[in-house]
Amino acid sequence: MIKRDIPEVLKIDKDSHNPWDEKTLMGHLRQRNCIGLVCEIEEKIIEFVIYYLEKQAMSLTKMVVGKEHRRKKVGTSIIDKIKSKLNFTRRKIIEFEVDDIDLGMQLLLRECGFRCVWLYPKLNEYDEETTDMIYLMHYYVHENSDEINHPKNHTS
Repeated sequence: MIKRDIPEVLKIDKDSHNPWDEKTLMGHLRQRNCIGLVCEIEEKIIEFVIYYLEKQAMSLTKMVVGKEHRRKKVGTSIIDKIKSKLNFTRRKIIEFEVDDIDLGMQLLLRECGFRCVWLYPKLNEYDEETTDMIYLMHYYVHENSDEINHPKNHTS
C-alpha cells in the first residue's frame, strides 16, 4: 500500500461495519511492523488488508473487500498471499479479531481454515463491556506437515 492508495482504501472502508478515518489508517501504517496490502483489478483497488508482524504471528487488524467484489474469492486470494508468508520456524499463526456482527468475515475465515480460539466481550470507548462479542480467529502452521492447517484424516 502506498500513499496514493489511501483515498481508494478509505472509500472501500466506508462500506465496512467499522470504518476508519484517514488519521487512524495512517497511524497504523506509520508503525514499524505494520504492513498494508491492496488487491487491484485493472488498476482499481478492490480490497485491502492491514496486518502487524509479531515475533511468532501475523496479526490482521483490518480487512475489507469492496461491496461489488464480495463472495467472489477475492478475500480468499489475499488470505492465501498472507498464508504463503508463514513457516514453522518463524511466524506460525495468523490471528484476526472479528466482531460478532461481521458474519461475512467469519465465514470467509472459516473457509480459509481459520478457527475461533477465544470469544470475549467487546469494550466500548469507556472500556466497559458491551453485549457485542469478539471472535479471536487463528490459522496455524503445523510442524510436521507440508500442508498448513489441514488435519489429515486418520482411519484405523
